[in-house]
Amino acid sequence: MEENWTEQAHYMMVHEHYLDFSYAPVLHRDELPRGIDQIPPVDAIEVTETTVAYRRHFPAVPLAPWEAEATGLDPAAVYGRRESGLFASPALHIQSWEIDAGDRAYSNRRTHAITPETEDSTHVFMQASYNYGIDDATVAEILGGFASDLIERDRKIVEMATTRVGYNGWRASVEFAGDAAALHARRIVSVMRAKESGRSPLRPGFSSALKTQSITTTIRP
Repeated sequence: MEENWTEQAHYMMVHEHYLDFSYAPVLHRDELPRGIDQIPPVDAIEVTETTVAYRRHFPAVPLAPWEAEATGLDPAAVYGRRESGLFASPALHIQSWEIDAGDRAYSNRRTHAITPETEDSTHVFMQASYNYGIDDATVAEILGGFASDLIERDRKIVEMATTRVGYNGWRASVEFAGDAAALHARRIVSVMRAKESGRSPLRPGFSSALKTQSITTTIRP
């Protein structure tokens, strides 16, 4: 499945929204599996000079209706989930949702190419991929409808924030632990822009010896 759209928002608002999944129980309540009333803290955040990745695990709960339809798994059983995100560059974000079925992981991935048009307008090109049943047109239809609903709600909430506070107001909002990945991405982009103008060769906290290494931070509840 492929879609593209224009969001009336700063490109970093799009990135930061995707990197903070804590909004899901409010914005996507009906799509989350029953029993997940809040988003667990991330297990770890991995940061390099130019990328940020995070991952988190969910407790085992029954399947959401869309999961049961798309996978064909037993809806009466319980399954763990893994959610992860990757800020690969200012132009690319990848988000994954996996259902742990013991001998197999059912993966659903959304890859976003993000291109700024103006200060408050961004083009997004999205490709959804999955391993639920590649040749099954019904699965593609279920997941396509599911992704389209998420996209529309995500777009509206980011555009609403743009209208009300803009990116400067968004940046000045209260920062919680759940924002950690988004804050790392924000700093990376700030340093990239500074390097382009010749103001700063490295992100604060990095030495030249760390330029090709990664730092893993374990996040505890």
